[in-house]
Parts: sequence; C-alpha cells; structure tokens
Amino acid sequence: MSFQEKLAGKDKWKFFREMPAEATFGFDVLTMMGDVENGEPSQKYVVFDAIQVKPALIEYIKQIAQQVWQVYAVGCKYIVEEFSEEDLLECGYLPDYIPHILKGGILPPDMRFDIAIHPSAFYSEHYEPKNIRILEANVATPTFFWESFVGNMFVAEHFGLQDPNPKAFETHAALFYQYVSEIAQIYGIDLSKFPLCFSVPQSYIEDILAMATRQGMYSLYEESISCFTDDLVFESHPQAEPALYAHNQLVKMLMVHYPNEWFVEDIGEGINQPPNILDTPARPWDYMAELTYRDRVIKLPSILADVMQNKAFMAILHECLDEFDPDIVKTIQNHIPKTYFREVDAAQNCDKWWEKPILGREGAAVKQHTQVQPESLTWNFQPGDEEYLNQLAVFQEHCEMPEIDLGNGLKKIMFTCYVGPNGQATAVAARTTTSEIIDAETGLWIPIGF
Repeated sequence: MSFQEKLAGKDKWKFFREMPAEATFGFDVLTMMGDVENGEPSQKYVVFDAIQVKPALIEYIKQIAQQVWQVYAVGCKYIVEEFSEEDLLECGYLPDYIPHILKGGILPPDMRFDIAIHPSAFYSEHYEPKNIRILEANVATPTFFWESFVGNMFVAEHFGLQDPNPKAFETHAALFYQYVSEIAQIYGIDLSKFPLCFSVPQSYIEDILAMATRQGMYSLYEESISCFTDDLVFESHPQAEPALYAHNQLVKMLMVHYPNEWFVEDIGEGINQPPNILDTPARPWDYMAELTYRDRVIKLPSILADVMQNKAFMAILHECLDEFDPDIVKTIQNHIPKTYFREVDAAQNCDKWWEKPILGREGAAVKQHTQVQPESLTWNFQPGDEEYLNQLAVFQEHCEMPEIDLGNGLKKIMFTCYVGPNGQATAVAARTTTSEIIDAETGLWIPIGF
C-alpha cells in the first residue's frame, strides 16, 4: 500500500490512540490524544497525519543547529566571564540566579531549538543561509522529547515513511550517558551508590512521558531512580549538612524538569524542615540553591541552562557581536533573528516584530507589531499568563514559516531540533498551528518522514 493510500484511511487517528506500549513506556497517552466525539477525536495535541519532508532539508537543519549550539556555548561562556551582577540584572536575570551564574557551571545535557524555515526553502532544495532562523532555545526544561525520539519513529514507520532520525534514540542515549558519567567523575559521585534521580512534576502527561523517555535512554547503560518533584524532600538541620532525598534515597545528582523560577516562586509547604528553624515557610529554591551552590547536589540542567533559555540571551548575542570571532558572528547574523531590548530599535529595523517576555513559555503573552499597526496586532494572552504582564520583554523580528494543507485548512509548520551535550544534532521533529503562534493552546505535534 502506498503512503497516500495509507494516509487516506478515515480511521488513521486510531493508530495514535492505540500506539503500542513499547512506544509510550507503558504510559496511557489517551489523555494526550483527545476525546472521541461523534466517531472522531478532537485534535488537541497531535495532527492525526504525517507529512513528507526532503532528506536534504533534515540534514541542513541539523547542520545549522550544530552551528547555533556553538554560538550558544560561546555566548554563555562570555556572559559568565564578562558580565557583572548589574549587567545580569539589567538583562532580566532573576536576582536569585546571580551568584550561581557568576560561579559558572556545566553546559546542559541537551537543548531543543525551535526553527522557522522560510517557505522558499521548504518547497525547494535550494537553501540560502538565512532560510533557517532559530526562534528560541529550550534549554532549562526542554520538552517535545518523546515525540522527537520515539513517537515520530513509530508513526513514520506505520505510515510507510522512513524515520528522519534513524538511531536517534540510541545516539542521544550514548551522548547523555557519557555526559552524566563525566560529571559524576568530576564531582566524585559513585553512581552505583547514589544513582541519578529523574524528577518531573506530577501534572502533565507530556512532561512525564518526556522524562520517562530520558530515563529509558539512560537505562540502556545504568540503573537510576525516579521521583515526582512534588515528593522530593529537602532536609535541613543545624547539626547536619543539608541534603536532598527521593523516597528515602540520598540524591547527589538530579535530572529535573521543573523551572527554577517555580522553585523561586513556590512556598515550601510540606518541606521537611525542623520546627522553629524559620519563622516563615521557606522557598524550595532556598534549599536547592544551597545544595547546588555547594555542589552537594549536581542539578541537571545547571543554572547555565537558564542563562541560555532567557530570551534576552538572543538580544545579548546581537549587542555583543564585536566580542565574538568571525565564524560566530556570521552564524548569529544568518540564523539568530534580530532581537532588541528596545522596541524603538525593532521598529527602525523590522517591518514586523514580536514582543516576547524573556521568561515566557510556549508562546505565552507574545505580541505582534508592524510598521503599519504598531499597536498589538496579535496578543496571545491566556488565563494564567498574568505573571508575564510586568516582565521584561525583548523585541524580535518576524520570521516566515511554510504552510501546508492536509485537507482541513492551512497550517503553519515549525521545525525543532535536539542537540546533545557535545553539539551533535540528533533529532528533528515538527509542530503545526492554524494561528500565527505555535503555543500550548494551538500548537500540535505533526509527525514527519521521508
């Protein structure tokens, strides 16, 4: 049966809802795939389809992602070594982060770039340097992990396509295990006695599945433990060193999917602290900060991930071009959209631009502006986004994305690419939306293949 014939079946969505257990690490993914009404499920997470992409485009995306990883590594090093406390505060880095940033640390285990492909490149095999632009980097809490390394493979093979990321799971697993092993050696951690702990909030199945995928990768080489972030126990006592426990197991290395700003904002109800030590409930951050600053817990990703995920990082790269080598400057100019701290600069240099909160996630609270209509043309504000209202923003030029029609209207396509700790690109995937913004509300995973 041909690819088109397989996709022509009316019930192809059933495969997504009945994906074999080995594809989902035993997790029930029905909550991700939408409720069935009138014989058809709602598309709230995935497009029940697959699209063909050119192998040359996948390879080009990986090539550019590797170049941009070098930029991020160099840019992060520059900030740690050259920025003062005042510089960091002016760029919107949280005051709680400053001592940790100035101390430095280890590069993150991986990062996911969100990528805009110019329509002219998507529909042809002629690629110009500026055809691929990095919209943002997801470093501190990179999601879309299972979809990139496992889900896409199962869908592509089911519909008669070639997986665009052959052996990506095994490759990324090897890179991650080597990374963890090297860090353990540096800090003198015996992983046989103190196994790596994987942790994620007990809230969203997508996040849990992402961390289960990471743990599945690591299990190819080493035993580990897992604990919901809600159940981690910080122990502090005047007569003992502070410590972190997961199910009564002392933790010395923690791979956690929980934004640091949540640790900062949360109040520590239920924290295991002896009575009368503090008059007010402590923040989880206060315990985590002490443990990580003193290297009693090695937290992955480290604080450097927050340096790079902050959207101010892209503005810093453009403002500090004179500080970098020519190859780095060329990559920034070709693949990092012009990003500014002041809107007047964006208005002078861009026909259309986006106002983005520096700590925004999933397209939350972004605004679109144009020369014709400087006031907000599109404001993507959802209940729960109030935290971004008074947050420092950057202003980034608009990047065009291709559109496809799968029979139910045009959808924009955004590509993603994971890069490992050594800068090797490992997995390309895609998301789509019917709106101008690929966010948590409208952004859908769309499997790809050759």
